[in-house]
Amino acid sequence: MGGLSSLFGNKSNADREDTSQVVSLQDVVDALEERVSTLEKRIGELEQAIVTSAAQGKPGETLTEKEDLDVERNSWEGESDQAGLMKEDHLSTQEVFPFLDDVPDTHRSRQSIYLAAPHPDGSFAKYSTEEQVGKSIYQLTTEDGINGSFIMLDSREAIGTAMISVSQFIKPVCKVMGPSHSNPSHILTLEEGMATKVGNVWKVTRKAVIRFE
Repeated sequence: MGGLSSLFGNKSNADREDTSQVVSLQDVVDALEERVSTLEKRIGELEQAIVTSAAQGKPGETLTEKEDLDVERNSWEGESDQAGLMKEDHLSTQEVFPFLDDVPDTHRSRQSIYLAAPHPDGSFAKYSTEEQVGKSIYQLTTEDGINGSFIMLDSREAIGTAMISVSQFIKPVCKVMGPSHSNPSHILTLEEGMATKVGNVWKVTRKAVIRFE
């Protein structure tokens, strides 16, 4: 029974994936059909304009625009048909529209994480999603929650905390360019550092480059 349950469970998961794909593909079909409808409306308007232009003895420019729209409409209709076939044959979006691979993913959300003092080995075990005055020294930005880049905060509070011990709070994760002032007004990040999340710890893979001013 366990084997049958596992088999049917896998089938159920596959059905859910197919349903999700069909819904997504339906959105593609709807968008393409809407575009075709818009083009057909514009072509109808141009056909009326051609009649008017012909009466005035100048049909050429309007006719050329209509021909261009006819070509575009046929192209969109072809892609709409492809999307319909993809939905019926359960093909992937990339198989039918390979150009989508080149479209950047704009739906990823950038997340900022505020890091407290690092460990001597160049890792951050204490961090939060909001800046904690007197504790936060660095700001890390990540898009996937695994890899990120970080800078040193240039606030008065962050600088004051970091300067308690340059060797412990700064040098494990930063390269300091130029002299280390005992009381800098600003700390500029010349090159962002890189870090990767391992378990619950952010491990620095490349130190940031900073300068005291």
